[in-house]
Amino acid sequence: QQQQQQQREGKRHNRNRNGNNTATSSHRNNTRTYAYGKQLVDESKHTVDHNALHYAATVIQSAWRGYVVRAADPNVAAVRREIRTRRMEDHIVELHRLLARMDKRQNAMREKMVQQEKVINMLLLKVADK
Repeated sequence: QQQQQQQREGKRHNRNRNGNNTATSSHRNNTRTYAYGKQLVDESKHTVDHNALHYAATVIQSAWRGYVVRAADPNVAAVRREIRTRRMEDHIVELHRLLARMDKRQNAMREKMVQQEKVINMLLLKVADK
């Protein structure tokens, strides 16, 4: 009975690939599918969810206003430059620390190699003298 009633309304319910329920409505060979909970316009009943439309418009407007303010305000631009400069300085300091640490390791390796060469040369001399 529910299927017959849904067919009369021009709407049938399916499961999409993700297993979510979807509603498909057909009007004049124009088929549109919406996910439940995100449907702003119910085409079969020609009604509009004004709360959902108002919320969507508010989100879009707030994002746009925030972008315009951040892009146009010279104070915000100055703060961004300051933050960027601090990050670069911090990064440079960290790179210097890493470089110093690598230099210490490399110097230690060089000292070990020199000592090993000395030991090998001494052993070779002892073997050659015998």
